Amino acid sequence: MAFEEAQHSVELLLTCNRSAPLSQGFPGTETELVVHGLRFGELTNTARYALINHSDMKDDCLFCKIVAGEIPSGKVYEDETCIAFNDISPQAPTHVLVVPREHFDSLDTATDAQRATLGHLLLASAEIARKRGIAEDGYRVVINTNADGGQTVFHLHVHLLGGRPFVFPPG
Repeated sequence: MAFEEAQHSVELLLTCNRSAPLSQGFPGTETELVVHGLRFGELTNTARYALINHSDMKDDCLFCKIVAGEIPSGKVYEDETCIAFNDISPQAPTHVLVVPREHFDSLDTATDAQRATLGHLLLASAEIARKRGIAEDGYRVVINTNADGGQTVFHLHVHLLGGRPFVFPPG
């Protein structure tokens, strides 16, 4: 498979609504991305990251398009730093994604320049939890990072989950 084809396939994986990890291919099909004879799931995290981030993902980033208002989102919260909207594939009665307006791929690539943004995302999550009436009973805040961490859209975001009991350890 030519690199351009692989890159396009990876971009499709990242922009479609998926509940399965990247390593499982397209949901509901037997299709799996193959790069240089290896299934995507067999690539190292470093190779996956390099392939995924070879192009300027900001132009094709699903969450950047939502932040810009190009894609509707069911917005539940908005301020100068972030936007929050209901997850289209909820894993709990309340499942809100809190997304920074600034694009950075993951927690792994965040720098000191994003320190205030990261803290703001957590405080915004707590505010949303209070407004949704789930704070008193409890809620979970999750940041999936890179492929093995379950990240499927490479624009850092926080999952706010609540409305049901959670067990530990997760996963």
